[in-house]
Amino acid sequence: MKRRTQRKLIAASLIIVIALQISIIYMIFNENQSEQYLQERISSIKNETNVNYVAKNAIPAVVSIITEDKSGSGIIVSNDGYIITNAHVIVGSKNITVSLSDKRIFKASLIGADAQVDVALLRINSSNIAIIEFGDSDAVEVGDKVIAIGNPFGFDSTVTTGIISAKHRERGPTEYKDFLQT
Repeated sequence: MKRRTQRKLIAASLIIVIALQISIIYMIFNENQSEQYLQERISSIKNETNVNYVAKNAIPAVVSIITEDKSGSGIIVSNDGYIITNAHVIVGSKNITVSLSDKRIFKASLIGADAQVDVALLRINSSNIAIIEFGDSDAVEVGDKVIAIGNPFGFDSTVTTGIISAKHRERGPTEYKDFLQT
C-alpha cells in the first residue's frame, strides 16, 4: 500500500474515532440533561399532589369566620381583602369577625351573598395577606385528588383529602347545575 493511501486511511480512521467520541459525549450530556429534566418534572408533580406541600401553601389564605351564633371557614381571594365563604355561615348576622391563620383579627363587611348556591363575599381592610388563586375547573378530571382545608368547630387548619368523583352533575339542591362531585 502506498504511503499516501495509508495516511488517508489513518486520517479517515481518526476522523471517525473523533466523531464517535463527540457523539458519545453528546449522548451522555443529553442523557444527563434528560435525567435532570425528568427528576425536576417528577419533583414538580409530587409537589403539586403532595398534601403537605399544598397545605403549607394554602393554609395562610384560609380564615375562620365567627358571627354571633355561627362559625365557619373562608378563603382570601384577593390582595385587597375579599373573602369567599358559605352564605349559611353569615346570613342574618350583624357582626362578622375574621381570624387569619397568623392570628390577626378583623371585622368583615358583607359584600353580597347567594343563599341558593350558599356563597357569600366578605371584605376585610388588611394588607400583607396570603391569597388563594382559582384553578381551572374545566381542567379537572374524574379521579383527581382534592384537598379541603378549613376550620370546622374552631379547629384551625384542618386538612382532609378526597377525589373528584364525577363532573357535570345535573341534580342538586338548587336551580344551578353542572357541579363537580367529590
